[in-house]
Amino acid sequence: MYSIIDMYSMQPSSMLQALPVQVNGLVKRFRNGVVAVNGLNLSVESGQVFGLLGLNGAGKTTTLRMLLGLVRPERGIILIFGNPVTPGAPVLKNIGSLIDTPGFVPHLTGLQNLALYWEAAGYGRKSPAIEEAVVLANLEDAIDREVRSYSFGMRQRLGIARALLGSPPLLILDEPTTGLDPKQVREMRSLILKLAAQGKTILLSSHLLNEVEQVCSHAAVIHHGRIVASGSLDDLTRQSNMLYMEVSNSPVASSVLRKAVGVISVHDEGNGIVVELAPWMQRETIPRILLNANIDMTAMMPRRKLEEAFLGMLEENGAEGM
Repeated sequence: MYSIIDMYSMQPSSMLQALPVQVNGLVKRFRNGVVAVNGLNLSVESGQVFGLLGLNGAGKTTTLRMLLGLVRPERGIILIFGNPVTPGAPVLKNIGSLIDTPGFVPHLTGLQNLALYWEAAGYGRKSPAIEEAVVLANLEDAIDREVRSYSFGMRQRLGIARALLGSPPLLILDEPTTGLDPKQVREMRSLILKLAAQGKTILLSSHLLNEVEQVCSHAAVIHHGRIVASGSLDDLTRQSNMLYMEVSNSPVASSVLRKAVGVISVHDEGNGIVVELAPWMQRETIPRILLNANIDMTAMMPRRKLEEAFLGMLEENGAEGM
């Protein structure tokens, strides 16, 4: 078995592009035999807000931990800004991260916690970097309070402030809105968008399709440790040739549509049916076909590519992961 360094040395020079994140053939199998990540390939370009979308247990957190050198992969290449990742690698200083619930000393203030962390990293306790991070995280009003008085959302923001110390060019955030109430979710979303506007590259994981669509410029859907869809949000949310419909009589509607010229496939989904059309077929034709068959249609909407991939996972796994 090759080490990360060995496999990196065998790659062509094209692998040395200074992308913030480049992953090839990543595999991680745990001792119980479970394959958490299975041949994963991923590239994140500078300035992107990249969402890693998947159900709980899909391999998101394991992937992010390997990117941070916290978990050693079984096989594969991990490059951060063109440099291979190993535990403690110098290139990791270019990453600010929020993985799991951030831990702090509860009887110390938010400012004291940040100062201790910054000092442990080899810097002075009184640093402009701390003030800058506090302002970015919108914690000025609470930074002198003891952390035990913080709400969960404030602790998340303090975790973001800690990740921002030293203004790293790359941020890796694992489920940053988990456990937050709607107001706190909006605040976290606003913070991520503000950081993106400042040119930060952000890789975040989520199991919420809506959150990824609202804050990310690019996304990938991960399922059973593999990427099943990836691209810009514009491409992934562009209308495809799939339609979701709810009708008065699904079995008869399916039978009628399967015989129609220009309909490639029909299958049941939830309370409705999904119809795949030939590229040349007009969507407006479908209601007329159903009307001629005396079938009432109560809803018809395009199915987006990102939604297709995500709902496909839900259909295969049920709703347990949500």
